[in-house]
Amino acid sequence: MPRLSSVSISRSTQTLIGSLGSRALVVTATVALLLASPGQATPPGMEHVDPSWIESWEFEMERQLQMMESAYALDADAMATLRQEMQNRLLEQWNHDQESDREMQDLLRQIEESGTPADDENSPLVQKLNERLLAQTESMPLNEMQIATWLEQRLPPAVATQGRARLEELRTRHLLMMATQEYDSEMRASLKSSLQREAKEMTAEVPAEFNRPVPPAEIVEYAEARDRMEKMQPYVEPMRPRAEARGSRPEQSPQFVPPTVPHPQPQAQPPVTRPEHQAAKPAPEPISPPRPVVNPQAQPPQQKTAAPPPLQPAPPLDDWEKYVLSVAAKYEFDESQTTNARSILSDLRRRAYQYQASRAEDFARTELMTDAKARTEELKNLNRPLDALFEELKQRLESLPTISQRQKAGSAAPAGRK
Repeated sequence: MPRLSSVSISRSTQTLIGSLGSRALVVTATVALLLASPGQATPPGMEHVDPSWIESWEFEMERQLQMMESAYALDADAMATLRQEMQNRLLEQWNHDQESDREMQDLLRQIEESGTPADDENSPLVQKLNERLLAQTESMPLNEMQIATWLEQRLPPAVATQGRARLEELRTRHLLMMATQEYDSEMRASLKSSLQREAKEMTAEVPAEFNRPVPPAEIVEYAEARDRMEKMQPYVEPMRPRAEARGSRPEQSPQFVPPTVPHPQPQAQPPVTRPEHQAAKPAPEPISPPRPVVNPQAQPPQQKTAAPPPLQPAPPLDDWEKYVLSVAAKYEFDESQTTNARSILSDLRRRAYQYQASRAEDFARTELMTDAKARTEELKNLNRPLDALFEELKQRLESLPTISQRQKAGSAAPAGRK
């Protein structure tokens, strides 16, 4: 863990929460759930300890056990031994917390009496408080690194080395997931408060027709029928008056006159010609031979389009800039091309970070899988969008050099590049 030299109390508190693996969040967010579940027996010698403190640390120990099992590939016997060791350290953790609280209270009282602002990073008292807070966190009996050091002393060196590397990776994933959840929670709280403020500022405007007094019960039906008629009036065509309303004089109805059809005139019959006087009929055209029937099964099968080649695994996001610099050096980019290359890198790397943050929980859950083959396959599926983004980075960078730069570098120009 990096050492904090001068940070504010709030930032050092966040570092403490991250190093503890969300222990402070457990106290506030899960104690109610744990208290609702069937309680466990109090460990021996801890009858005087607050039960909520014990339950919060038991939840944290279960999280650490799962992480150690995934990192070091522990079997059932090793897990039982590790669980017992952590239970034995629980009383030491209680004494450590009590002593740390007294020391922190004393330092906070000194800061308050000296009149120093709590966020003054240049104050020696604030710096001392932050340093003591970090030191106490690293020296906790149930600190992850303390447990990992105890475990590695009982494992083969090769297994201990590989397990420590994987443990660091899991801790990084966990901290990233916590930061993402905290950011999402703050965004939801901000959005909720803004919506509530906007709802208070809005004033409902009720139309006048809905603000009329309710009529008495005996005329409710009449009022509703009148309202319906008023609403439908613009869409109803004017009706014609009835016959009795137009007067007693009847109107003459129009007479129907059938149209006159002329009689057909007889037509002269054409003269009948004898066979000998008839002209010779032209000879019929020869019938073309029938076209051969084509057997659809005999046609050659259509060639299938080749599947696109699989994407190459993308390197870590920190190495994308090295790739951009190597491409710029290869083609000897000028200032404008270098600026475009860095803009492309910034765009794609931002999208990659956003994807990692959105799937942080899936990454963390996959890293805790004990089956190595299944974990590798799941990570390959999760990293496929990152592979596609890196492939897009390579294609967009290859479109920047000119023909002369490609000829000088010994590379073929892409299709459509001039």
